[in-house]
Amino acid sequence: ETQSSYQNLKLLNSEKLDVALVVKPDSLSGLDFYTLGQFEDIFVATDTYLENLRLRTGYSSQKEFEKELFENANFLLLDKENVTRLYVDDYCKKNNIEIKHILEVNNMDLLIELSKIGIGVGCVMKEFVKKELLDNIITQIPLTKPFKKRTVGFAYKNNTSSSIAVNNFINFIKEHQSPLIK
Repeated sequence: ETQSSYQNLKLLNSEKLDVALVVKPDSLSGLDFYTLGQFEDIFVATDTYLENLRLRTGYSSQKEFEKELFENANFLLLDKENVTRLYVDDYCKKNNIEIKHILEVNNMDLLIELSKIGIGVGCVMKEFVKKELLDNIITQIPLTKPFKKRTVGFAYKNNTSSSIAVNNFINFIKEHQSPLIK
């Protein structure tokens, strides 16, 4: 099933899932975690969306751009319970940023598609939109203070009741993994 890290961790802790691909949580209480790699959160939008924003607000410098962006752009973010959204909210709080206009969605794929059609500024994982960035479908928005990279991997219960299938799966991944995310 495809769902947020938050939902997967909840299901792992209630023993309704055996293993889940998740963003590494702050606390791994009762869980083991096998790291697959790191990823970077970025803001993206179409060039047309950014040009329309520039025409409406008249910004000229990078500092003015960021101020106008957060005050006037439509931001496409994951829902408030999502681990990525919590991370974005924490980033904004630490950097004294208040996003005024937010459209919440519940999965990254939808967020990417809405960004590509010019609905607003999406916060996405750079590794998920490499092709769109290379093809100039969307543009990464430069930030004075970029997001720190985060870790993704498999989480699973660390008790002795882990099934043989889970142990075999994790061992298989460890032996055969090529870097998924660098």
